[in-house]
Amino acid sequence: GLYPRMYLAPNGRVFNSSPSTVTRYLNTAGTGSWTAVANRSVNIYRDYDSSVMYEDGKVLVVGGGDPPTNTAEVIDLNAATPAWRAVAPMAFARRQLNATLLPDGKVLVTGGTSGPGFNNTNTPVFAAEMWDPATETWATMASQQFPRLYHSGAVLLPDARVLTIGGDQVPQTEVYEPPYLFKGARPTINSA
Repeated sequence: GLYPRMYLAPNGRVFNSSPSTVTRYLNTAGTGSWTAVANRSVNIYRDYDSSVMYEDGKVLVVGGGDPPTNTAEVIDLNAATPAWRAVAPMAFARRQLNATLLPDGKVLVTGGTSGPGFNNTNTPVFAAEMWDPATETWATMASQQFPRLYHSGAVLLPDARVLTIGGDQVPQTEVYEPPYLFKGARPTINSA
C-alpha cells in the first residue's frame, strides 16, 4: 500500500524504492538522514504497487497507481549514479499485486486489480506474470482461481513453490508451481 518498499543497499544505507516518484536513501547512523537517489522514469505515485530486489543492489518496481498501471522500472544501486529505467510493461495493469523473487532469479507477479479505485473487486487479475531479468520481458503464466487484492500476500515456500493467500474475505489459499519444478528430477543434498 502506502507502505514504503525498503531494501538494504550495497552502500549500507536503506533504499526507499516506492511509492513516491522521488526515491531516497536512509542513513541510519545517529538520528538518521534522508538523501535523494533518483526520480522515477515513470512519473506516477505507485501506491499499492510491489517491488523486489532481484539481484544485489538491483530493484524492480511494478504496478500500483490509480488507475492501475502495467508499467515496470528498474534501478541499479551499484552504478556510480543510479537512475531508474523503464523496462517492458506487464500484460495487465495491477494495483494491490504481489511480487515474489524466485530461486532462479525470475520474479512472479500475482493478483491485483486492473480497475480504478482503492480496491476494485470488479476487475481482479487472475493470470500470473513472470519477469525474466536476463531479457527484461514478461510472460503470462497460469491463472489463479481466487481474486488476490487488498490484504493478500505471496510467499516463497521452502520447496520452491509460491503460496498465495488472503485478500479481503478470501479465506482460500493457492499454491503456484513454477516451471522449474517440471524440468526433471529435483536435486538432492548428499552431504552438508
